[in-house]
Amino acid sequence: MLKNIIFIVVIPFIILAVKGFGTMGFVICGGYLLFYFAYYHPEPSSNYVSQNPPVKKSSTTVATPLKVAPIVLKPKETPSKFSLSQNEFESEINQQLNIIKGSVTKIVWVGDSHRTHPWSLQPGGCTVVVLFKNKSCLGYDKVKRPDRYTLKIANDFLSNHYSNLHVDTLEQYINEIYLTSDSGVDLKKVWHSNMNQSPWSILEQYRTK
Repeated sequence: MLKNIIFIVVIPFIILAVKGFGTMGFVICGGYLLFYFAYYHPEPSSNYVSQNPPVKKSSTTVATPLKVAPIVLKPKETPSKFSLSQNEFESEINQQLNIIKGSVTKIVWVGDSHRTHPWSLQPGGCTVVVLFKNKSCLGYDKVKRPDRYTLKIANDFLSNHYSNLHVDTLEQYINEIYLTSDSGVDLKKVWHSNMNQSPWSILEQYRTK
């Protein structure tokens, strides 16, 4: 600041004083000032604080990923037996058996035309699926006394495949037995060949008559 005062005020005053305050003095003084402002760049004051140019904010916005609530899968509802046709019911039971076993097994269903007992034609009762050790798999519906019925049909079936078969050894030829509740579509394994208990005593617990 002081330096600028010397060059702009003091020096021109000295020029005027030396040359006199006449026309010549003002001409010389004016030429000096023109030269000074044209070629001299004054230093910035120490009190001057440089400022950075304002930073332009980007108009691009970063999309924040939306939080998606996890999808809760509802467990498959077991249909009512009475809401299904016979073919749909047999298909549902076969599908449940495959899920339980983890493999494809075809159930051969014994139709009503092969049933002789009057109870076998009446609604109600459980469904029995018998898997034999020779890989045959038979299904029976509307069974009221599964212990007696399974014993009979197992004896009839195995008699056609094995000679000298005795009723006391029937369970040796059976691998697994599956059963539903009364009029249900909820297949579950109730007996397998590694159990020490007789299958007939277990099936007796599911009698409906």
